[in-house]
Amino acid sequence: CIFGQRLEVINTQYAAKPQGENRPVIHPSTGRERWTRRDKRPAFLQVRSSAGLIVTTCSFAIFTDIFLYGVIVPILPFSFEERVGISLDRVQYWVSIALAVFGAALLAGSPVWGYLADRNHNRKIPMLIGLVVLCGATVFLCVGRTLALFMVGRALQGISAALTWTVGLALVVDTVDKEHIGKAMGWISTACSLGILVAPLLGGVVYGKGGYYSVFAMCFGLLAVDIALRLAIIEVKDAKVWLDRTVTTPSADPESVVEGAIESKTEINEGTPVQIADDQAKEISDPSRSPIKTLVKLLKQPRFLAALWGTFVQALINTALESTLPLLTHEIFGWDSIGAGLIFLPLILPSFLGPVVGMIGDRYGPKWLASFGFLFATPFVVCLIFVDENTIQDKILLCGLLAGVGITMACIFGPLMAEITWAVQGEDGTGGAGQIAQAYGLYNMAYSGGSLVGPIMGGMVKDSSGWGTVGWSLGIVVFVSGIPTQHIDELLERYLGLLDEYTQLRQTLSQLQSGVYQNIARANFSGERGMRYGQDHYDERMQAIRLLSIGQNEHQSPVFSLFNTPEEEEEEKGKGKEEGEGEEQSKSSATEELKQGPKSETKEEKPAEKKRKNKNPLHWFGLFAPMGLRTAQTQSIKAVEDVIPRLVSINAEMLDVEIEVRRARKRRAKAEMAEKKTGQATTDVQSVSPALEAS
Repeated sequence: CIFGQRLEVINTQYAAKPQGENRPVIHPSTGRERWTRRDKRPAFLQVRSSAGLIVTTCSFAIFTDIFLYGVIVPILPFSFEERVGISLDRVQYWVSIALAVFGAALLAGSPVWGYLADRNHNRKIPMLIGLVVLCGATVFLCVGRTLALFMVGRALQGISAALTWTVGLALVVDTVDKEHIGKAMGWISTACSLGILVAPLLGGVVYGKGGYYSVFAMCFGLLAVDIALRLAIIEVKDAKVWLDRTVTTPSADPESVVEGAIESKTEINEGTPVQIADDQAKEISDPSRSPIKTLVKLLKQPRFLAALWGTFVQALINTALESTLPLLTHEIFGWDSIGAGLIFLPLILPSFLGPVVGMIGDRYGPKWLASFGFLFATPFVVCLIFVDENTIQDKILLCGLLAGVGITMACIFGPLMAEITWAVQGEDGTGGAGQIAQAYGLYNMAYSGGSLVGPIMGGMVKDSSGWGTVGWSLGIVVFVSGIPTQHIDELLERYLGLLDEYTQLRQTLSQLQSGVYQNIARANFSGERGMRYGQDHYDERMQAIRLLSIGQNEHQSPVFSLFNTPEEEEEEKGKGKEEGEGEEQSKSSATEELKQGPKSETKEEKPAEKKRKNKNPLHWFGLFAPMGLRTAQTQSIKAVEDVIPRLVSINAEMLDVEIEVRRARKRRAKAEMAEKKTGQATTDVQSVSPALEAS
């Protein structure tokens, strides 16, 4: 009871003062003033809650997660052989299994963490939990000397990656404005690419120079920096208690406190991350939302599905190369762990293009960048089959091809992550509140699916059919991903939406036209002295009072709109300015009269007041027009100003979409023909090479 009363008094006094004010709390037993931790303004609040630091922290968290995943890739074959005692002919099998275990754990954990993150929008605590799991996984891998410990460590790494990726990307979306989503995802893609590609490089070099435990000493140092960054950040929704607070309430009246909080909340700009966080909280608290409905809603979007497929293929390519390149260089070139790590160097440098690619995606859209990356990655991946001899030419060829793959992957990774956000939130960036974490959970599932299939496809296909089969099979997958099938789906979805709107507008126009004719008939029926309202009353006084404007929308389709003539707009503006300018004009005219002296008033010098022309056509029929005629005028104006311009614009846009659909189908047909020719050529090369070797 004592503790309950104490907590009640403290909470009552805290609730009776405005949030954000540094006021002391009276201790209930001693009567002395003391400060609570919740009331103190955190040190460096603006820096710790800034978008730059939060994006940096999330990027570093993802870098750390990927780095710890990939740092043991070049040393796994040697550690399995030396520490576990696996025979050399079984090393490739267990390396592929270890990489696949990570993908399976990531696949299983992503939807769970995504759902939990959207139910509780606190992002910082789950990221700290993921960091604890990652530390445990690193300890298992460091001390492990059995296959069981290695597999448990890889599984914990997958669970931590699912949490870090899901919550971290959702935190970035909550923090960054929608105009800079692509740029922020570009930094994250750079961090991820660096983690994927630097980890094998440093892992192989450090293992060759310092041994097994030196690699994990580097990992624990990286974890220490990650812990400091994750503890330092403050989410925007938590920082708003002290930031953007302009109203203070001196009284301790709870009602005044609530009013001040409401007023201060309205001063926050719309569209800011704080407002977005509030919208997410409202949607999260809605009990009617279920994870199944959210997932079904997301998976119904062709744009979202296309981004998931691209993510799957990209992860497949990366993990397939990770599982095969170390052993390939060891078998063909005789390189050790240092060489196996250095071979990833050509893939590292293009990852610095991530922010630039993100800014280009913000301006032109991520779809075309991703399609460009997939299509131009095909020749580089296919040509890997020609690396089969221990010569200088083959070493240079391998480095050049890997550099080409790195450039194209840089054009894919960031745009795909931004595409996930745009597909969920829409073009205006306001939709999808409470769905971001689940969307990135599905993104992680796609990536983990690629991580699961990639090592199996790369390692096992290499063991059964050779390196050449790995090259052309990966090339086919990449090439098919670049075919604009998803573009056709988007065009068809857009066309159906336009068709539905076109049908509704036609119905509205038909109703308005019938209403106009009926009201004119009523006016003629009730008209006095045989008055008949129609075109016979039109004369030279009839002039255009609206102008037609033709522009273009974001899809480069014509858009029709109406606006008033400049004369009418000037008259409307003049009405508001007459009262304010009247005094100034009188003062200026009086000053001029004093300077110029008395003047004789003449008829010509009198200010000629311009008579306003009444442009309402109903006044042609007199001052008291029938009500039916006024209703007909209102319906006609609505049809002319609102319905007809939009109807014509949609019709023109539908014609453009039909043309784009036909062009996309032609491009897809050409791509399928080129794919068949590429497959036949690769088969011919493989059939000729054994004959040449035999001869």
